[in-house]
Amino acid sequence: MFQVPLLIRVPPSWLEHYPERIRNLKAKVHCLVSSLDLIPTIVDSLGLLNTRQNQDIISEWEGASLLQPLSCERVIRGTSLSAVRQRNHLAGFGLARGDPRAVF
Repeated sequence: MFQVPLLIRVPPSWLEHYPERIRNLKAKVHCLVSSLDLIPTIVDSLGLLNTRQNQDIISEWEGASLLQPLSCERVIRGTSLSAVRQRNHLAGFGLARGDPRAVF
């Protein structure tokens, strides 16, 4: 598993209008997050996370909105099914929870 910095630019107006979302986002500065968290975060930022129409789709997502309360102790799962691994009949996966990590 790789650690790649994630930068999110927040509109200045959010500081005044959405202070709780900003606090939730800042609370994750030292937490592991996944690329799977990006789409739920974007959907949440657009105000579409809890619409009735989206509930069926959202319930299938593995990621979580970074604008909502989220434990830094959650387990992050990563998989690799790249063309190279498929050609060699190998599938890789990794698990991370804070500092302990396992990659297979």
